[in-house]
Amino acid sequence: MAATGYGKSVTISEWLDYSKTKYCWISLDNDLDDLRTFLEYLTYGIQSIIKNSLPELKKLLEGEESAPSKVIYNTLINELDEIQEELVLILDDYHSVKNQQIHDLINELLKYFPKMFQLIIISRIDPPLKLSALKSFGQVNEIRMAELSFNQSEMLILANNLVGREIDKELSELLLSKTEGWIIGLTLAFMRLNQGKVLQKSLEEIKGDKNFLTDYLLNEVFKQVDVKEQIILLVASCFERFSKDLLKHVMDGHNKNTTNDFHSAIDNLFDRYKTVSLFIIPLDESNEWFRFHHFFKDFLSSLLLNKISREKVKKYNKRGSNYFYSNNLLEEAIYHAVKSDNVSLIVKIFEQNKYTLLDKDQFNLLWKWLSIIPEEVII
Repeated sequence: MAATGYGKSVTISEWLDYSKTKYCWISLDNDLDDLRTFLEYLTYGIQSIIKNSLPELKKLLEGEESAPSKVIYNTLINELDEIQEELVLILDDYHSVKNQQIHDLINELLKYFPKMFQLIIISRIDPPLKLSALKSFGQVNEIRMAELSFNQSEMLILANNLVGREIDKELSELLLSKTEGWIIGLTLAFMRLNQGKVLQKSLEEIKGDKNFLTDYLLNEVFKQVDVKEQIILLVASCFERFSKDLLKHVMDGHNKNTTNDFHSAIDNLFDRYKTVSLFIIPLDESNEWFRFHHFFKDFLSSLLLNKISREKVKKYNKRGSNYFYSNNLLEEAIYHAVKSDNVSLIVKIFEQNKYTLLDKDQFNLLWKWLSIIPEEVII
């Protein structure tokens, strides 16, 4: 548990790369703060990794009537226990969960823990879960802000790894005092280290907390990125998650004369994503889908409309909505269709799916879709 920017998600991502264990990573947000929706994402994620798993849970979720919570909890636990391979479930941004039913589900899971299963919870605050008994038996490992903050010797190693040279004592002490060992701030500073005394003078002049430091350094680092990659990063910030194929599809509408150049730039960016892995985080084992670190996404979103016209941003959202629709990712298709006034696509999705949703008693999902859409479109 630690505040944003301390490398929680990156630490887990690096551990997963090292351990080579199969995993399901779910990034939680307000849209998933519903038990049924959460379970649907969980079931889909695990089934995409371990084929033919959780068949009974899937049937319960597709049933015409909602099963009692206890039946759902027991079915999930029993079917996870039947899996004969090591599996890690990562629940990222758990602080966004407010639904008590989800907390109850996780508490049941912790009480009757499947033998080949590991659970990792990434959160900015302590989760409201019953962990005291597990802690007393040494069954919980905690990584907190103190463990994630860099000390001076670790900071010097990081500098050497990132820029290939040591930094002097005066600058290292200044960096440590300004960042308090905060890895986002340190990494951004090292990315500017080639400017030496300019960096030191700038750091000395910065007043305020770590957010001021981050805004300044992000601006300085972004200026050094190739112009095409700047545009790609800004376009990617339109989406909560993105893939190479999605960005290529979206960028095809940017300028027909530069399509090949942008495709090459996207390939290069994804080939190098590990070198900027504090800012771009993989969401699956196959490295197909990614998201930005929250700080970086907020920074890019604030720049987006200053750098790119509203008409083009709408166009990117429209192409994105069509891409999500063609890949049967309907909720994301609706969301970006709304942002781009792509009313015809919204109507098409509802026409094709309304009876299925009603037949399967998926009122929560239907209601959530309706909540995204402006009233005049519904009418």
